[in-house]
Amino acid sequence: MLASFLDAPKRVTVKEIPIPKLAIGDILVRMEASGICGTDLEKIEGQLGPGGILGHEVSGTIEKVADNITDYKPGERVVAHHHVPCYHCLDCSNGNYTLCHEFKKTNIDPCGFAEYFRVPQYNVARGAVIPLPPELLFEEGAMIEPAACCIRAIRRAHVQKSDNVLVVGLGPTGLTQIQLLRNATSGRIIGSDVIEARLKLGKKLGADETVNALTEDIPSHVRKLTKDGVDLAVVSTGNEKALSQAFNSVRRGGRILL
Repeated sequence: MLASFLDAPKRVTVKEIPIPKLAIGDILVRMEASGICGTDLEKIEGQLGPGGILGHEVSGTIEKVADNITDYKPGERVVAHHHVPCYHCLDCSNGNYTLCHEFKKTNIDPCGFAEYFRVPQYNVARGAVIPLPPELLFEEGAMIEPAACCIRAIRRAHVQKSDNVLVVGLGPTGLTQIQLLRNATSGRIIGSDVIEARLKLGKKLGADETVNALTEDIPSHVRKLTKDGVDLAVVSTGNEKALSQAFNSVRRGGRILL
């Protein structure tokens, strides 16, 4: 089978390797769709240190299951999670699953950018293989992981039904958050970005207004619309200028979600 590997910063190679063999409790999935996350790009650029496994936003079809697996069958459409917490430690008990010491020790084998990948027993036993409903495309299934990150973030922001919200950065994450926020608040949703196509799509997906940060002063524009500033500012980009937009656009006592 073919799989992609990060040999060095800015050097990704596609190699022919054996299909992973299954141990007790493992599941083999034929990859159908895999998203390219910003984390993957950071790994490729060398920003997260040497090496790293590429691809974790995956969906596919079960190819084979270990002999002791009875809850899953070949041919089933699934989404697989790469990192899984233990669910028993202090961090997990407090809801901080990504701080679990086991979290980043887990992963799919060899990666998500492969024709086939093995989901280890540790992940399978902790519910990391999720059935994909027939009405969803594999491409939509691959978006479940980043969408789940957005859902968790918005829950932590405690969005109120009438909150006015600014979303800074309308890439895939920001656009997903706009759609989720539209279902959480009847208040005004404002999106900002520097790419016109993203601004248009943001409005189509639920923003009341989108503003180009290259041509408008975002905090001034926001305060014209809301008087005191937004109740919540969501930063969906790593650009440092976004932080300034958020801090200067939120009202006194408001919230900022990073």
